Amino acid sequence: MQTDVRAREIQSRANEEKAEVTALLGRVSDSDLKKRLQLAMFWLDDVEDFLLPHALRADPAHVTMWIEHAEATLRMAAERRRFVQEIVATYGPDAVSVGV
Repeated sequence: MQTDVRAREIQSRANEEKAEVTALLGRVSDSDLKKRLQLAMFWLDDVEDFLLPHALRADPAHVTMWIEHAEATLRMAAERRRFVQEIVATYGPDAVSVGV
């Protein structure tokens, strides 16, 4: 698959993930849960602002590394969001983290 096609797919998934993280940020009240979501947002920013641009202008020998790192970072952000989402689904948006 061409680099620009993969990059666009990753960008699209990152945009969707950002929308979900933003919506969840608006629902939770606990500061630790918000910090967890903000970290996910930072990772998504890294995908968009650092990893994908490097992939698009990388030497052909390094393109795969940049794309795979972008995909891995996107997965980490999604896992973090799902973790918080499960807490909210189980305990409600007013859940309070203790010792997390």
